[in-house]
Amino acid sequence: MSNTLIPSPMITASELLHVNLDSMQLDDLIEHQREALDALAELNDRLNLPGRKSADERRNMTRLWKALMVHLAQLRDLINARKAAMALVQAAQAEGAVNTMHDSRPFRH
Repeated sequence: MSNTLIPSPMITASELLHVNLDSMQLDDLIEHQREALDALAELNDRLNLPGRKSADERRNMTRLWKALMVHLAQLRDLINARKAAMALVQAAQAEGAVNTMHDSRPFRH
């Protein structure tokens, strides 16, 4: 049996919501998206578990679930924007390479 502690999905979701997305690279954003989806699934499982939960616990889980959904939407938009910017840069570099080849011809009168 492992001695590692597993944080509750509520703590994990709360920590994921406080990450500065603007400072992350595309690969990190994709990894963060996977972690957020996992946390969302854990929250959903915990919320739907049979058994008694206090009204405050249910309200807090629902609030975190909704906040995580908004966070995921913003994350998805940011990932798509970064991918589009990367494609634009690659297209500009390819166009620059083509222009460089055309400009290397000798000047003719």
